[in-house]
Amino acid sequence: MNENFFDSVDEKCRSKFETDWINGVATDLADYLPLADDPMFLGTLHELVHIELEFRWKQSGEAGAPPRIEAWLEQFPALVDAKILPGLIQAEFELRWQHASSAGQRPEIGEYVERVRVIPDADLDVRSVLEPVLKRLATARPRSRDDGLSAGAQLGRYRLVAEHGRGGFGAVWRADDTRLGRRIALKRLSANLAREAESRRRFMSEARVTARLEHPGIVPVYDMSNLDDDHAWYAMKLVRGDTL
Repeated sequence: MNENFFDSVDEKCRSKFETDWINGVATDLADYLPLADDPMFLGTLHELVHIELEFRWKQSGEAGAPPRIEAWLEQFPALVDAKILPGLIQAEFELRWQHASSAGQRPEIGEYVERVRVIPDADLDVRSVLEPVLKRLATARPRSRDDGLSAGAQLGRYRLVAEHGRGGFGAVWRADDTRLGRRIALKRLSANLAREAESRRRFMSEARVTARLEHPGIVPVYDMSNLDDDHAWYAMKLVRGDTL
């Protein structure tokens, strides 16, 4: 397998798939994929499955519990590959953890061990994948500093002004757009998570999905970092007001 297949994604397929999901168009993932012999087939499949998983979890409050990863594995056996399956498991685990308040109990690693055990051709130490994830999720808390970044630091064309808010996955800064001369909000993934390919992928996917949504209750996204930048971030409209 191409070691860089994660970067081999057909952007037209991805864009069309996300747009149709956002617009409520009935989607069959298989209809959006390149031909099976296309070099970008596997990378695009990997990306579209992650996108659909995230959209289905966002809709789960209205449409019931979303399908589990086995639904995609049955349809696309190539996803059982050792380079893909761990990321799918991690993505589902984190989404279930984040939605636990509305979807029932938080997930347990033992459940995933049993589930993977019966997946054909799956050879994976699930505990080694999920134990670090569980530790991070369970202990996530605001930190006193943002990996050495401080007011005045430059990320792309944006100059950090002051921290606006913080969570377990990173921080939001008030920043100046030095090109357009306006104050914006810049959401940045913490450095330790930015070094994890799966966390970085999900963060950048979040930026792309949010950028395509138009709704009074959704903050517009203006810009995002490149895949190979040192930091993972995206710029948004700065909304002023009281916190909840």
